Amino acid sequence: MSLVVCNRSVFAFLYPRSKFTPSLLSSLGDKHTIFCGLGSSCSRVVVMSTEQDAKLHFNSGFNCAESILLTLGGGLRHNNSGVFIPRIATGFGGGVGRNGDMCGALSGGVMAIGLALGRDKAEQSRDPCYAAVDRFYTDFVKEFGSSKCRELIGIDLKERVGSGSSDHPVHLERCNLIVAWAARRANEIIADTQITDARL
Repeated sequence: MSLVVCNRSVFAFLYPRSKFTPSLLSSLGDKHTIFCGLGSSCSRVVVMSTEQDAKLHFNSGFNCAESILLTLGGGLRHNNSGVFIPRIATGFGGGVGRNGDMCGALSGGVMAIGLALGRDKAEQSRDPCYAAVDRFYTDFVKEFGSSKCRELIGIDLKERVGSGSSDHPVHLERCNLIVAWAARRANEIIADTQITDARL
């Protein structure tokens, strides 16, 4: 039995001959889902919220930035950018390489927003992306009081190297909440911005 965690668009790509029809997948909306199956078949579907999906990635060993990008990046991949997820986010964990600076969940959310709303050519406007990132950053600081990992969790992650920093109680007590909130909020902002842009 294999587990595939993705949203409907990624699932449709992975399992084109699944018994889960396009109309059934459409009814799932943008919720993230665990699809259980053998090989190219799929026998069961469990719908998860964005927060649950982010926590699942985070608690399975991915860092905060990777977890956000894995959660939100699946349906946003274009121009073959998917091959870089989650690798491009790895160095942002622990406030950029365990330096306690900008929170990895915040960094992951910024990267996901960039995938959805960023530009591919210099002549394209960066304003939609900048506005969405500014909104995400402002909401994050308002919610948690800081953008800095060190201030958010109260420990020096460099002192935890080799001792299993993901086993520290702060991982479950604080980071889980931040990762879940950041995934949900970034997803809301992306969806809201895309809907607004579609009306222009």
